[in-house]
Formats: sequence, structure tokens, C-alpha cells
Amino acid sequence: DIENAQQNINKALILDKNMPEIYCILAELCLMKKEYDKAIENYKIAVSMNPKSELYYAKIAECYYMLENYKDAYVYYKEACEFDISNADYRYYMAKCSINNNDEENALSNFSIMKRLAPANIKYITEYADYVASKGKINRAVSILNSLVKELNNTEEKEKVKKYIKNLKKGS
Repeated sequence: DIENAQQNINKALILDKNMPEIYCILAELCLMKKEYDKAIENYKIAVSMNPKSELYYAKIAECYYMLENYKDAYVYYKEACEFDISNADYRYYMAKCSINNNDEENALSNFSIMKRLAPANIKYITEYADYVASKGKINRAVSILNSLVKELNNTEEKEKVKKYIKNLKKGS
């Protein structure tokens, strides 16, 4: 159980406080209990010991995102991107944070980069298209979805996206 695991980790900390992995495990236990502030605290300690770990930055960003602190989440996702510029997930969440921060320019920029990194990710690309459509740019949204159709290999998925395009055009 989580409480016993946390007690064992705390005992390990008494033996060696200089292992970032221990703080990472503590943070994960806090995440399981939805104690996001405590998780952030532990991840930040891990980062101070190992500032080159993209995972720690991404996990801090995830915690801030769960707390709906999109400004700080964006900062930490951006930091994680410094280590892995090809990570579409980070770009997706940077776009989502930008939307929540009412920063259309960064949202569109990050969605665009994300699309290049994950051109066949249906969830991500349809959310990008939805966002563009919500800004009144229906033709651009259709173009984004048409490029998704070209990337898909599965006929059933292609047909779902084509139907989605048809409905988007009807609604405009």
C-alpha cells in the first residue's frame, strides 16, 4: 500500500538524501494520492540534484497542469522540451496551457509543431483542428484534418475523420 511504501522511502532518505530517484519515487507516491503540491516539492528536489532530467521537468509540469496552474505548467513543459525537442506530448500540453492562458499565438505555434511531430495522432490533431475552428478558421481546420487523413493507414479511422470533416463543414 501507498502508506507503507512512503514509510520505506522515508527510511531510505535517512540513509542517503543525495539520490534524486528517491525524491522521484516520493513524488510518484504523492501523485497517486493526488497531493500535487507535495509531488512538485519532491520533483523540484530531484531536479536540484539532477537538472538534466527531462522527466522531472515534465512531471512537475504535469502536477501544475493538474492543479490548473497553466502558467507554471507551460514553463516546465517548455523546460522539458529543451531536453527532447521531438516530444509531441510536451508540445500538445504547451498548446493546451497556452489556450488556458488565453495565448492564441503560442497555442497555434505549439499545435503546429506538435502536428509535425505526430502527424497521425488523431486525438491531438483533431483538438488542434477544433481549436482552429473555434477561432472561426473553418477552412484551415479542414485542411489540418485532411492532412491527418493522408497520414492514417487504418481505413476505419480515415472514414471517421472524413465524417468529422463533413460535419465541421456543415456547421460553418
